[in-house]
Amino acid sequence: MRCRPPKKFFELAGIDFEKKDHLDGKFESGVAEEFLAMSKGEREKVSDLGPITSATIEKFRVRGENPFKQVTDLLKVAKEALGKAPARTQPRVMNLEAFGPLAEELTSMSGDPSLPTEVKSLAGELVLMAREHRDSHETAKAIEKRVKEFTKAQKAARERQEPVGAT
Repeated sequence: MRCRPPKKFFELAGIDFEKKDHLDGKFESGVAEEFLAMSKGEREKVSDLGPITSATIEKFRVRGENPFKQVTDLLKVAKEALGKAPARTQPRVMNLEAFGPLAEELTSMSGDPSLPTEVKSLAGELVLMAREHRDSHETAKAIEKRVKEFTKAQKAARERQEPVGAT
């Protein structure tokens, strides 16, 4: 039997219970405790990602550590679906369907208010590449290259303790 989440949780989290879109959701006390242990800003960012679940909290944490981790994983899946690149004399492969989940993740990232502007901007550029291209193998390489360059720059900036894109 499913029960309504206690209104007290939402009161403590600073969320109007009556405005929640999942009033009949399953309440998990461990998830609630983890959520309430976060700062107010972190809780707002988690709430922006969707229903407060352990998966949503994990997604928030992973994106904070490496915002393009899921993109990298989905890119591997797309490359597996594409298979081996054709020889130079063979026609190029265009398989937009293989990029579907990747494009969805990039779209989500580009509109995610919890992510830095630089991340959202790159995600927006990459989603266009994933959705519209003529050579899927070359596009996969190009996306992979851009993500690696960004991740490398992000790591270097952290080591210098500067935001990415700062001058």
